[in-house]
Amino acid sequence: MKNSRGFCLVQELVCFCLTAVLLATAIQGFYRSNYLLNESLELQQAVQAAQQVLAGKELAPAAQNVWRYRRCRLLMARSGLRLSVRCRRQRGYLLLELLLGLLLAVVLVTLVFKATGTVGRSFGRLQDELQLQEARRHILAQLEKIVCYDAQSVRLQTDGKISCRMLEGCKQVTVYSDKQGIYQRTRTNKGTGVNPVSLEEVGVFGWQVRRCSPQMLCVSFDLYRNGRSMRVTQYFICYSARITDDA
Repeated sequence: MKNSRGFCLVQELVCFCLTAVLLATAIQGFYRSNYLLNESLELQQAVQAAQQVLAGKELAPAAQNVWRYRRCRLLMARSGLRLSVRCRRQRGYLLLELLLGLLLAVVLVTLVFKATGTVGRSFGRLQDELQLQEARRHILAQLEKIVCYDAQSVRLQTDGKISCRMLEGCKQVTVYSDKQGIYQRTRTNKGTGVNPVSLEEVGVFGWQVRRCSPQMLCVSFDLYRNGRSMRVTQYFICYSARITDDA
């Protein structure tokens, strides 16, 4: 929804700029036509004054000024100097140029925001991938230590729990999945404690355990974080214990 609102806002800005450009073009065309009309009227007055001069008539002061002005304009045009360009440079930028610059600025800002969003999403995906890899490594290392090295006997329960009797005296460890996580329940003569095996930021789904041989078991589960998932399947060999299955 946020991306859709941002895209609609960009569309509205672009449409507003295009409308402003078209309006400015129409206004400029109107002023240009008015300017050409005034130029044509002045040219007609100059032609009439020239005809009077050729006819040998005396010109009025106003007509003399018009004739001198038009003559000066013609001389400037012949020498390559454009009065309109000079006046335009003296006035500065036109409204159309300013609106075109505004449109280009909006387009550039939009491209910058899109590029920034793309880089941010790529960085987020990379961070999620690294977090999933770290969670996978942490869980497998904990399971390997419990099952492969410290367990004296391993029993697979029907509900997916791994019950291990440890080599250290009267200590029993049960590994199970609950509430999108993997936990380790340790029971000794002094009491019972529960510790997390998985990371808090990463969810765990689809926990499955099966016996492959008397000394090998297979553990599989799915890791999930921010819409990205990873399927993990790992085989463990018990060096000091035999595996039994309740089923």
